[in-house]
Amino acid sequence: MFLSPEPEVDDTQMFDYSPVFINTLWDYYEATKDKETLQELWPVALRQSELAEEQLDEKMLVGDSDVLGWCFVDWNLNLNKQASAQGIFFFMRLVQLSDCPGARRCYDGGKTGGALL
Repeated sequence: MFLSPEPEVDDTQMFDYSPVFINTLWDYYEATKDKETLQELWPVALRQSELAEEQLDEKMLVGDSDVLGWCFVDWNLNLNKQASAQGIFFFMRLVQLSDCPGARRCYDGGKTGGALL
């Protein structure tokens, strides 16, 4: 998001930013115990999980891309980022299976409802 001169959403989409948001939200909650913010942003975290999962193929592998910036991980434009993107996706799943409130709901794609556990 750009804030000046007027708020504007950036149209750049990076695979690794979606899964990392889930861990960032959980880290914030663990540091602050701010359950209200956690509950408010959990649907956003759930959506980030869904967006990341949409990038998987039938073998649950992150597809590689030659689109500039598809996965940030490193500034090197010549570096293949598929393996690191897959690791980030697995890490997101581990966070979802942890003690994070609502983790089971997020992992099952929201099938059990919208409230945090």
